[in-house]
Amino acid sequence: MDAKVLEKLLKAQQEHFEKMLVRLLKPSEMNDTELYSKLVGMIGEFVFDLTSGMTFESWLGRHRSYFEEEGKTLPESSKVRLLLSKLGPEEYAQIERKMLPTKLSEMKFDELCNELVKEFSDHRSKLLKRFEALNVKCSALQDIVEFGNVVNAQCERAEMALSIEELKILIFISGMPSDATSVRQVAMKSVENKSEKGHTVTLKEVIEECRAYMANKSEALYLVKEKMSEVKKEVPEVNTVEKVKCWKDSESENESSPHCAILDIFDPMQSVEKEEWIKQKVKFGELDIEMIVDTASQINVVNKEVWKSIGQPKIEKVNYSGIGLGDNKVEIEGKFKSKVRVKDKDVFMDFHVVNSEMCILGLPGLKEVSVQNQKPKYKKWSEKKANFKIQKNAFPNGTKVKVKNTNKRSGKIEWLKGEIWRKTENAWKVKVSVLKSIVTRSFKEIRRDEWSNKKKLLNEDIKRMNISEETIVSESSVTSSSVNSVDKSKKIKAKTQDTYNGNKPKMKDVEEDKQMEM
Repeated sequence: MDAKVLEKLLKAQQEHFEKMLVRLLKPSEMNDTELYSKLVGMIGEFVFDLTSGMTFESWLGRHRSYFEEEGKTLPESSKVRLLLSKLGPEEYAQIERKMLPTKLSEMKFDELCNELVKEFSDHRSKLLKRFEALNVKCSALQDIVEFGNVVNAQCERAEMALSIEELKILIFISGMPSDATSVRQVAMKSVENKSEKGHTVTLKEVIEECRAYMANKSEALYLVKEKMSEVKKEVPEVNTVEKVKCWKDSESENESSPHCAILDIFDPMQSVEKEEWIKQKVKFGELDIEMIVDTASQINVVNKEVWKSIGQPKIEKVNYSGIGLGDNKVEIEGKFKSKVRVKDKDVFMDFHVVNSEMCILGLPGLKEVSVQNQKPKYKKWSEKKANFKIQKNAFPNGTKVKVKNTNKRSGKIEWLKGEIWRKTENAWKVKVSVLKSIVTRSFKEIRRDEWSNKKKLLNEDIKRMNISEETIVSESSVTSSSVNSVDKSKKIKAKTQDTYNGNKPKMKDVEEDKQMEM
């Protein structure tokens, strides 16, 4: 066989094999695409929610079989792409920022899962988880069976298989007073460090750690006090801090810094009974914060926890620092302005963010509240004066007056004649003949009708005069009568008296009367 013919046969055979290989590979690629689409619909989206226990570890435990069993034929890059597509928008942005400059799509599947478990897990200590598990309570509206399931899940997460020593430590730390935050932190840190190393922790060891910390703190405060006594013989009182006029860079550091005069007592032996702080509730939106009232503080202070809880408002940097009692420096992160509600008053205040355990309502905040509460004195006097005038009955019943009335058709103001009917508490009822009704008017809407009142008085005087004239006329007619008339009247009177007594008059007397009349 010729070499050229053999070469042609081999070439044709190779092309045939290539076509067959393409046919064989094509269905598998289609299957991978269909499988990927199917898994996208089956796997749910991951959203990190620590309060409900939704961590990446719990989410992966639920969906791991989709990646390892159904999706085992998928390439590594397809698995990574599928996992990234199921992250929520915030979760994806968070892990992307963490892994820069490495691209997430270039990572291995197992490596990416490990990073996600570290990032979206419960980083709280075992002590805190156990403390929360002990404080779980069933609400009135919650089902008892469901509450039992919640208790089971929370105890498993907190690893509540406690030994006697671990239970003692938990009771000791959770029972510390609320103001012993620093001591509680030392105890928790000691327990966590020894637990991570695999060492057994006892309550006595934790107590010794707390005792050593309090002793060191007490010695440090004592050294600071000795240093103060060497520099300053006269220790200023807490409330004698003068207000700083201005904060300028040209002034010295102590002069340009606002003062904060909160003074606590460090007493490990508890030999002195502490008084409770005077506190005031300050409302940031819907959040109530209890702040210690300090009239000697030149700034309002909030700690970082409060700043985060109110939404982390934008902080403005400051070019000064704070000074506590004894010239102790207080580092200020910055300040922000916020609208708050204090004693049912809405005010705007500047708050400084510091690394502290206390929140302080200082002199600037107290002044803002006091200015809002002030009211002008003349206003109270004018109200009393007005009430005094209204209480007087300026218009007795029957007084002729003019009342203010607005014509509904023309809109003009008219003064109509009327008469006071009676007085109410702060007004008068007036009978208006033109309106044919009784209206109610205040003091300012009533005027005395002087002409009508004078006319009324004149008519009353005339009536009195008429009565007196009739009396005078009757008296003069009686005095001008004759003696006979007097006798006649006497006889008539006697006759009337007899008639009244039941005796009949005699005929003779009647004839005499007739003769006298003639």
